[in-house]
Amino acid sequence: PLAVPVAHIFGASSHRNPFLRPGCDPHADWEKMYPAHSVDTLPCGHGQYFSAEIVPLLAGLVKKILAASG
Repeated sequence: PLAVPVAHIFGASSHRNPFLRPGCDPHADWEKMYPAHSVDTLPCGHGQYFSAEIVPLLAGLVKKILAASG
């Protein structure tokens, strides 16, 4: 297991978002690999994290994750 916090960030409509695949729930596997992990989504697709509309949301999310990790 990785002994540091891990933050998974997915686009809500991203083809790489595992939660959009029928029957897929990676939480059990992630719990084994990353005991301290979080999952968040942004309202966008894959490759859109750095668009003008999403960057402020991404920045706020990263600040929240860093604050939570101590």
